[in-house]
Amino acid sequence: MNYYDVSLNKLKALVQEEDPNWLEKAKARTENFLNLGKFEEASSIWSDVKVVFMRLQHFKCIFCDRRLSPEEYGRIEHDLEHFRPKGSVKAWPTKKIKKARNIDYNFTTGIKSSIGYYWLAYNLQNYASSCKVCNSTLKSNYFPVAKPRVVDTKTIRQLNSSEKPYLLFPLGFDDPAKYIKFDQVFCVPIKRSGHNHRRARITIDFFELNTRQDLLMERFSLVDQIWKEFEIVQENNSRQRKQRAQNSIGRLTSIKNIQTAFARHYKELCETEPDEAWDLSVKANDALNEYFL
Repeated sequence: MNYYDVSLNKLKALVQEEDPNWLEKAKARTENFLNLGKFEEASSIWSDVKVVFMRLQHFKCIFCDRRLSPEEYGRIEHDLEHFRPKGSVKAWPTKKIKKARNIDYNFTTGIKSSIGYYWLAYNLQNYASSCKVCNSTLKSNYFPVAKPRVVDTKTIRQLNSSEKPYLLFPLGFDDPAKYIKFDQVFCVPIKRSGHNHRRARITIDFFELNTRQDLLMERFSLVDQIWKEFEIVQENNSRQRKQRAQNSIGRLTSIKNIQTAFARHYKELCETEPDEAWDLSVKANDALNEYFL
């Protein structure tokens, strides 16, 4: 299942299976937030359904697509991310972030909010499973938007229409493959200008998708593995060896594997531009040798 195909009804059904009482408890808590006009509670219950999102995402981070621990131990490693912050919202990028990441935009990305999106604290469409780097370190309480930030209790689809959020949200809303492509092992916007260009650019900058060494090494490893299997398929090998290689490529490009969009991009590159794919495999091998040897 692709993350962006998940409907609210599907989420509710999965949560109901995991905890038959959760939806009613969440509704009562939301009503309390609406009465208070802010998010405030002594303890939370969203972690009770964290595993639903872990399974949906094949135990991968929603933003950087790297694999985390499976269900038995993964509850500690996975964060249940609130896409729109439930409390206050900080303006992004800060001066410190601009300097550290060498970014500067000639357009606005939204002002801060002291109350945030408190009414979405228990909205299932505001959840996803993410790694602690993407959630706690990078996402934090930021939520950049193109239009004025809405403080009325709107639905998420109404908010998306009004605010024009910059960050892509792959669970139920955005297919990243429609916004981001790859040049070598680097993410680049598909569009050259306009809002969709900015969404891709900010998502890449925000989650440091082109500068985090762990992500780059995962992509280089995929290149190295896929190229080796591709060569076996192309050469005059036995039917059994070809089938095993094709199975390996299928696993490496599966939605259940890491860096799926990149893996599928490189598989297509092997099929359509084999010389370019070979050149990248040489670079990948050199990078992996430098890193591991």
